[in-house]
Amino acid sequence: MSKLIEIAIRAAVGAKNVLFNIYIALNMLFCAVFFAPWAKPRETVSGFIGRKAMLGNQWFIYLAKSIDWVFREPGHCGEAAFAEAYAYDELYPEQMRAEMPANAPIQVETQEPESLQAAIDRGISESRLNGS
Repeated sequence: MSKLIEIAIRAAVGAKNVLFNIYIALNMLFCAVFFAPWAKPRETVSGFIGRKAMLGNQWFIYLAKSIDWVFREPGHCGEAAFAEAYAYDELYPEQMRAEMPANAPIQVETQEPESLQAAIDRGISESRLNGS
């Protein structure tokens, strides 16, 4: 009987992982379709909104705080933006280096994720995030 329970638990955990992967894929698809002119490859909606909020767009700041509240995770969008920037650098190093000069003040690979509110409080400018 315990072997049957163990198999059922493993199946449930596996199904949860599959469903989460499908959720992330659909999230990226939604972002690519609805934010096509501005979204980067493999970016989620939370990462896109967090990136735009850190650039100082007031509408995106309110939207990011709302998403953070829905997920019950303060700083969710900001952390997603930093994590996706790191992943973008790892997956597309030529593109990232073309977008970011060598003397850019922020090096994505050494930047620790911070909360959206901390980034807003520090006043990250668009030029620092874009590397120009």
